[in-house]
Amino acid sequence: ALPPAGDQPTAGERELLDQLAMQRAFEGRARKQVVALAERAWGTGELLTDGAGDGVTWTLVSGALLVADEVERGLEVCEAALADARRRGSPMAYANACYCRAWPLFAQGRVNDSVADSESALATRDDGWSAFLGTAAAMLIMGLVERGEPARAREALAIVEDEETMRASTQYPMILVAAGRLLVAEGRPEEALAGLLSAGEMLTAAGMDCP
Repeated sequence: ALPPAGDQPTAGERELLDQLAMQRAFEGRARKQVVALAERAWGTGELLTDGAGDGVTWTLVSGALLVADEVERGLEVCEAALADARRRGSPMAYANACYCRAWPLFAQGRVNDSVADSESALATRDDGWSAFLGTAAAMLIMGLVERGEPARAREALAIVEDEETMRASTQYPMILVAAGRLLVAEGRPEEALAGLLSAGEMLTAAGMDCP
């Protein structure tokens, strides 16, 4: 179903390409392959046309690039999405872009900026944003732990840890990862280990076998 090499992909084909990029990233496939799929899906930003930035399709490109260690390129994609959200005045698109940008910022060690983006995304939940609620909270928790603020990280965890629907979500393993880092910071390594091992089992069962 993939478009032939050299052809300009249609909108549907771009969605297929970015799904495949993310899947192969999670499977731990060759970095070059993942990046090529992500770049072909993205093109010159066609995934943001006609208000598509409100959706989550483009975020798969950002995620695949992050897994492939293309951190700077991932930031460029997020910046383009943020500019699109501001231009259209879309709070949902803005929240998605802030959430996605928080991850490569964290990977670069720009922890304060990452925390700010995570908080911006989570602040939109009262307006109905929930696309990445669990993993946004996880990113915020990890950022606050890095800043030496376990009490605030515990407050962030409370946003999602008692959400019954979150436990059935594919985002739940990342919440366990963040909670594990928090427990280590709180001096509770045995509890942390149990949660982290559970997260690993869930991710592997879901086909996410990339370190």
